[in-house]
Amino acid sequence: MRLLLLLAGIAFATSSFAEPTTKPDQSGDRKNYSGSMFQNMDTDQDGNISRVEYEAGLRKKMEKRMAHFNAMDADGNGLVSKTEAMEAKQRMKAEWKEKRRLHCNKTDK
Repeated sequence: MRLLLLLAGIAFATSSFAEPTTKPDQSGDRKNYSGSMFQNMDTDQDGNISRVEYEAGLRKKMEKRMAHFNAMDADGNGLVSKTEAMEAKQRMKAEWKEKRRLHCNKTDK
């Protein structure tokens, strides 16, 4: 479990903090990174991420990833076959397409 959390943390840290969604202001105030993973993890909004906040962020991310895995594991055997993965990809693609269609219809009105 520790190894899994460590690997998730490394992947999470390298991808999530690599590129903020917005640039800091001229003073370099990192609290102005609106919508960034940093701001999401900085739950007390003090401009720092504590170990507790970091671990909570990793747990939240891991829960989302496990839910995704469970959604792909159609037969519930704890394994995702290539077929299950491809079917899940097709389902997600169809869901995204439907969400975009609904969103576009909503904004057109």
